[in-house]
Amino acid sequence: MSRDIIIVGAGIGGLTAAAVLLQRGHRVRVYEQAPALGEIGAGIQISANASRVLHGLGLEEALMRTAVTPLAQHFRLYSSGDLVQEIPLGAAHERSHGAKYYHLHRADLHAVLAAKVRELDPDAVVLRAAAERFRETRDSVTVEFANGATASGEVLIGADGIKSAIRAQILGPTKAEFTGYVSWRAVVPSSRLPADYMERVSTNCAVTPASSCANDSK
Repeated sequence: MSRDIIIVGAGIGGLTAAAVLLQRGHRVRVYEQAPALGEIGAGIQISANASRVLHGLGLEEALMRTAVTPLAQHFRLYSSGDLVQEIPLGAAHERSHGAKYYHLHRADLHAVLAAKVRELDPDAVVLRAAAERFRETRDSVTVEFANGATASGEVLIGADGIKSAIRAQILGPTKAEFTGYVSWRAVVPSSRLPADYMERVSTNCAVTPASSCANDSK
């Protein structure tokens, strides 16, 4: 049975949910507060569970144009670079789990998902729509936006990120707490690197037995 579904937030989670639901014949509207679709961040790793969802959307070819399938994940000592452990990925991961393991930039994944949603329904994404709260009855839910507009449907999915207005209304405010860990991240275009500059692996460097430094996707 087809349902009217509202999704708040057009990030990776919101667009993935929208594409899957549209593919299954539901009526979907995604409301995004930004004036244009886009994604910030850096690298993202996608293992078989998520890859199967993306492949089910018909996105394997699009992913292979922009993603890397790493051969392995390495754990090395920070002080010497000695290899402590290797987890096979690449073909081994695909054989074991039935789908590829990808590394790619978040913006590239977001663009692939946005294109898929537009293909399924060119009008599915509504921009400049910042959700503030929702009201629900036995049969429907209505979202109220900062610009005074409203949208009603049968199902509401909150995919509006760490500062989610939807989650806050359901569970209350979430206080951010500093964990004591800090990481630094940089992205270098592969076009600026020499050919065969490094192995096609992901590396974690062990600082202590209980912690590790930031993952370095290569």
